[in-house]
Amino acid sequence: MGVEILILSGARQGEQLALDADEFRAGGSDACDVFFDPADDAAAKGRIALFRRSGEGWSIQNAGNGELLLNQETVSGRTRIRSGDIVRLSDHGPDFSFKIMAPRSAARADSATEKTTLRPPRDETTTAMQADDVLQSGVTAESNLAPIVSPGRSRRRIVTIAAMVGLGALALLIILAVGIFGPADDGGTVADANNTTIKHNQESHPQPPPPGVEPPNTSPVLPRTA
Repeated sequence: MGVEILILSGARQGEQLALDADEFRAGGSDACDVFFDPADDAAAKGRIALFRRSGEGWSIQNAGNGELLLNQETVSGRTRIRSGDIVRLSDHGPDFSFKIMAPRSAARADSATEKTTLRPPRDETTTAMQADDVLQSGVTAESNLAPIVSPGRSRRRIVTIAAMVGLGALALLIILAVGIFGPADDGGTVADANNTTIKHNQESHPQPPPPGVEPPNTSPVLPRTA
């Protein structure tokens, strides 16, 4: 887990340095890992900041002459330093920021997470069309399953049709029976009426007997007196 130093003021302002060590120095001495040449930054002369990493994290300590500031406060003894803190070697600078870099494995994991996050969003229109396709495929599947269920309905329809045919045949037989026996009764009734009419006419208008035949005696027979 390395450290990144960004110089904020002085002759080296804007420079960015990466250090991968458990201990390093920054100041105006030639022995410092981050060197500020007193010829260019006179205020850095004799100033040294010692950075050290332990199990508890990073710390800063004044290892040179003069006052050392951390976030505008004087460093006394070993002081805990965190990522983003600002170090000032003197009242007049130079200043630089201290940033703790993530381990390479964590950086790779973060990069993979960023790639996953930056995946293009799903097209809602395409998603809706896919949902419609699924629904249509479900309807098609149900229509394909319809013939499997239809035999039961076909049987019920056959039974219904057979019952209707039977009722039709029975009605036809009844009609035929009425047609056969109905006219005989009507004929008999008409014949009786005709016979009655003829008899009445004969009684009302008797025909004369043929020649040589005596007409019947229609006079009433009187009873004999004693």
